[in-house]
Amino acid sequence: MAGTQSKRRFGIIGTLVGGTWRAIKGFQGFILTLFFYALLFSVIAVIGSNKSPKVHDGSALVVAPAGLLVEQLTEVDPFQEFMSLGGGSSGEVLVSDVVTAIDRAAKDKRITTLVLKLDNLAIPTGYASKSYQVADAVERFKQTGKSVVALGNGYSQAGYLIASHADEIWMHPFGSIILPGYERSGTYFKSLLENLMITVHPFKVGEYKSAIEPLTRDDMSEADKISTMALLGDMWGEYTAHVEGQRGFDAGTVQHLADNPAGIMREAGGDFAQAALNSGLVDKLLAADEWRAALIEKVGADPDSKSFKQINMNGYLLATAKEGADGGGSSGIAVIVAKGSIVDGEAPRGTIGGDTVARLIRQARDNSNTKAIVLRVDSGGGSAFASEVIRRELVAAQAQGIPVVASMGSVAASGGYWISASADQILAEPTTITGSIGVIGAFMTFEKAADWAGIHGDGVGTTALAGAFDPLRPIHPEFADILQQSVESVYDRFVDLVATSRDIPEDRVREIAEGRVWSAPDALEIGLVDRLGDLDDAINTAAELAGIDTWSVNYFEKELSPFDQFMKELRGSVSVIFGVEESVAVQPALGTKLVREVVRDLKPVLEMNDPNHIYVICEVCEAH
Repeated sequence: MAGTQSKRRFGIIGTLVGGTWRAIKGFQGFILTLFFYALLFSVIAVIGSNKSPKVHDGSALVVAPAGLLVEQLTEVDPFQEFMSLGGGSSGEVLVSDVVTAIDRAAKDKRITTLVLKLDNLAIPTGYASKSYQVADAVERFKQTGKSVVALGNGYSQAGYLIASHADEIWMHPFGSIILPGYERSGTYFKSLLENLMITVHPFKVGEYKSAIEPLTRDDMSEADKISTMALLGDMWGEYTAHVEGQRGFDAGTVQHLADNPAGIMREAGGDFAQAALNSGLVDKLLAADEWRAALIEKVGADPDSKSFKQINMNGYLLATAKEGADGGGSSGIAVIVAKGSIVDGEAPRGTIGGDTVARLIRQARDNSNTKAIVLRVDSGGGSAFASEVIRRELVAAQAQGIPVVASMGSVAASGGYWISASADQILAEPTTITGSIGVIGAFMTFEKAADWAGIHGDGVGTTALAGAFDPLRPIHPEFADILQQSVESVYDRFVDLVATSRDIPEDRVREIAEGRVWSAPDALEIGLVDRLGDLDDAINTAAELAGIDTWSVNYFEKELSPFDQFMKELRGSVSVIFGVEESVAVQPALGTKLVREVVRDLKPVLEMNDPNHIYVICEVCEAH
């Protein structure tokens, strides 16, 4: 009886607690809904009043991107993106937005100074070319005779490359600059999979093809180390020479600073900022109030904000949208961005769906204004089948007489090279990672784990391959044989594709293939690319091939729904009004970083959906 009463009391308490919690959650949702509609109506009122940002004479353009610099924004839920306000829930910034804003400001008489705030900009090793794209834009701005100031609480290695182009580099007295160099490390899961009794059946061609190694090894293979070190060495050499040239350092200075941080710190009394000043990496140590006062003296005060006269990047892009519109001619250069892993079928922006990108190419070639196509590639590959679907659509455009130019961004390797290979011209950025001509296959079975759990598969079939796809059974020898043959066949087709498209003898292609990655200068030397150049160079090349003197640039992208488009435009207006471009990026906790590392290394595996289980993936291209 007592037990029954006790249960009844706990039941009543549980009901009360549960009801209270649901009431709290409901109230929270009600408040968030009210906040959203209040914000929505406020923004609509501002938009309706035609109160657009204005560029005042003598202003400074403040470029303070917060997030990962990318070629194409990853598609996210528009409502979540709107509610996140700062940088989008994907935490990404379009490199084209940054470059466009700086280039417009260079020609704008109202802008006298460029202010770079790079604290919250993220550019991993694999994205290095984007640092140079922004740095080149800063240099073009500076060449007009206008001044450039970089300021921040500290500088990442990638951010410092951009800052090195400034006339002056300012840093907070408690700030720091650390130059760790380039590295690529991975997480390996062989022992974990064995402990979980998961059997991985790898199939590959190419000595340096390492994309399957995280599943089959507990460490990096020697071949992978050799290939990766050669690539990172080239990239680091480019970085050190670039910074030394901009800062007027002797050759070898940056390497010395990177190799001797403890000694340099000791000479500065353990003070990070003083060490940076002593080394010539920065010009002044200024706290926020000091640099604000210095900029007021430089460009004048804004009476409304009590700060210096300025406009942020998002506001400037909005204010100058019509001024920067393309309109050089009716003939069009179609630009299609292929960014992310290549997967079979449809995929959102930020991932390359074979059918999605093929449809965009088809739309471009069926458009009567299209005179040439530029495929902007930023991908380490993925599904071999999807890669071929995309390439065939480009070949169809060429058959119509439309020239195709491949413009390689940070990465265009493995599947990223496959879709580029047939182009009439291939241009790569100086720090592009490319090549990785190799093929892998993978199939997992769980018979050991199932047996441990007391689960067993059995049955009958009419052929040798009946039940071969059942993951609860050991892999069928016949199935394993045909998978390896298929991998070898696809590799031969890859080699033949490169040999034919690039006019390189097949034996020579086999020498430079084997899954090995190449830096852009090396790729140029061995014939995998035609020229070094950026997207603008690729567009100009496409115009030359099409024989046109004037043109407009038309981006073909997956269309947003009317609601998604409305939310995107609304968020853009909010970001200008609230200046969210300058929001502070919160550093993730150690545990979060560990999870992100594991997810990053598992991501290529999780995205594998090739119908034939055959992949052209560049593992090295994920270097951070």
